[in-house]
Amino acid sequence: MKPNPVSSLSIVSSEPPQRKPERPPTLDFVRLALAQQSFAVAATAVASEIARSYECDHVIIGMLHGSSCRLAAWSGVADLRSELRLSRLVAAAMDETVDQAATLRFPPEEDDPPRITLMHADLASAGIGESVLTLPLIAEQRVVGALTLIREHKRLWPNTDIQSLETLAISVGAVLFLKQRSQDSAWARLKRDLFGTLRNLVSRGHYKTKAIAFTLLLTLGSLSLVPVPANVTAPARLEGLIQRSVTVPIDSFIKEVFVRPGDSVTMGQPLLQLADQELRTQQRKLESELARFRSEHADAFARQDRARMVVAQARVDETSAQLDLIEEQLSRTQITAPFDGLVIQGDLQQQIGAPIKRGDTLMTLAPNDGFRIVLQIEDRDIQAIQSGMRGRLTLSAMPYEKLNVKIERITPLARFVEGHNVFEVQALLENGMPGLRPGLEGVVRIDLKPQPLAQQLGGRLLEWLRFQLWRIAG
Repeated sequence: MKPNPVSSLSIVSSEPPQRKPERPPTLDFVRLALAQQSFAVAATAVASEIARSYECDHVIIGMLHGSSCRLAAWSGVADLRSELRLSRLVAAAMDETVDQAATLRFPPEEDDPPRITLMHADLASAGIGESVLTLPLIAEQRVVGALTLIREHKRLWPNTDIQSLETLAISVGAVLFLKQRSQDSAWARLKRDLFGTLRNLVSRGHYKTKAIAFTLLLTLGSLSLVPVPANVTAPARLEGLIQRSVTVPIDSFIKEVFVRPGDSVTMGQPLLQLADQELRTQQRKLESELARFRSEHADAFARQDRARMVVAQARVDETSAQLDLIEEQLSRTQITAPFDGLVIQGDLQQQIGAPIKRGDTLMTLAPNDGFRIVLQIEDRDIQAIQSGMRGRLTLSAMPYEKLNVKIERITPLARFVEGHNVFEVQALLENGMPGLRPGLEGVVRIDLKPQPLAQQLGGRLLEWLRFQLWRIAG
């Protein structure tokens, strides 16, 4: 059983007390610490007052962090705090005191109980003081830090001073410990409370805490076996049920653009105009040739020159066919919408005058009343998805509206998207609403059969562990 640190601290023998000089009572040091707003200021003020009252050259206060002490305050000697070697020696001497949970002085007296003072000897030989006294700071019945006092010359530490300092360390240590804890972050407080609860669970006693913890675990375990609704969440985007591409009918140049992506169009509405200067020139040329060939045909008919008449008629027919082709191409220079819908791709405003070739895609149109949903299901969830399942779609542009969807088709080919291996699943909207446009994105929750909560929360972890075990053991 670990001894009580408070009852095993003192090294003072039972000799009769000597007359002690007039010093501030312990309550004054406690009042001084409480009067400061922050822990650092309070620790520095207490260290400076102890140095003045007990005629010390240096007084250092360190607080326990984990298993070692960190220097928190040095009595008015800021330049020595930057000396890394001295700081390490002082911290090591404090750790030596904390580990033994006892007051240590160097050089030791003949009547001192046997203690390890190697770190104190190193500190005394460092050049800042030959007499060192270190006392543990006590709070909540445990050691929370250390108080080190240093005098430059070898001077005895009277037992009356040690008794007074031990009382001071217990009283002021509790105040400094509470001030330090009050400045902890929310995460540090939560971690401290959690570790405190765990210590209570594994230590003796604390039967009430253990009973509450057992009841909570039993309740959570029972609730985790109750089937609850399950679902699969996947990102989704809205697409037109039919998408038609508007392509270039002839080689030409873009002359004028009337619509942009996002515009609603009606059937027959002009979308863009292509340049027709070359076609007009060819048309006038063919018209003049056609007139000349008809004149030759009429002249041959008047002369009854059958051979010339046949040749002229053939040229007339050929030129007429070419002229019809030019006129047909001219009618295609104005591209119109094939149906009522929405322009979803093809911003050509910055490409006016640019050359285009036959077959190039200019725009993409989709109808306003027909939509489909494309879901991206991760490969680990695809086995649970089947055609005919239903879910709910929430669009980021309309977060308060829910749309019912039905799975229609599962694409058997996987794609790598943003670090995940996904399958594209197509779904249909069962109910529409105004304002829907192709390109909107959102999230779909697909309803599955009810599953125990433990399976939903720990199923993926078990699958991952099983896969890693298979990779290692085969």
